[in-house]
Amino acid sequence: MDYLIQNSHGNYAVQVALDVSDGFFLIPIINELQGKLHKYSLLKFSSNVVEKCLELGGENAVNKFIEEICQKNKVLGKLKNLINKIYLIKIIKKIYLKIHMETM
Repeated sequence: MDYLIQNSHGNYAVQVALDVSDGFFLIPIINELQGKLHKYSLLKFSSNVVEKCLELGGENAVNKFIEEICQKNKVLGKLKNLINKIYLIKIIKKIYLKIHMETM
């Protein structure tokens, strides 16, 4: 799964599977992302899969991603180091918008 998520064509296949499976693959893929969210959020192709999971996932998925980002011991150091990474910024924006839309 790791290869597909990071691959230029594989990530697209994963996104399509998420779109057409009525949620069947969502939880297994979210589970695959856990523990590797930092890595996947930095890469162009895998960040697309992270965004798709955030888009399709409910509050539980968003909370899992937020927890993982915040659980790291050196959160501030990592955020300072990553803040200029465009793909991570897209992920953080997607999380923010998802939370905002659910509270409206």
